[in-house]
Amino acid sequence: MRQLFRDEETRVMRVGVIIVIVSLGWSAVSTAQPAAAPQCQSAGPIVRIPDLPEGSGVAVSRRTPGRLWAHNDSGDAVLVALDTRGSVTGRV
Repeated sequence: MRQLFRDEETRVMRVGVIIVIVSLGWSAVSTAQPAAAPQCQSAGPIVRIPDLPEGSGVAVSRRTPGRLWAHNDSGDAVLVALDTRGSVTGRV
């Protein structure tokens, strides 16, 4: 009979320890502060591109080194090819 109570006490203690560990871990997760978002910084002056009045969706070309692609958000739906200095090199 004593062995039965000892096993039950051991089980209750194990469950209690698990509950404490989980609750401590959960409180650490819930109080963690989110990491600060990285900040973009301009590497040069901001340039207006007449062929791209409201550009967005800039992507680097996989085929042509130094080429960027952007699309215009206003007016004609056009895809514009740019070099790394911001000069228009093509339109699709």
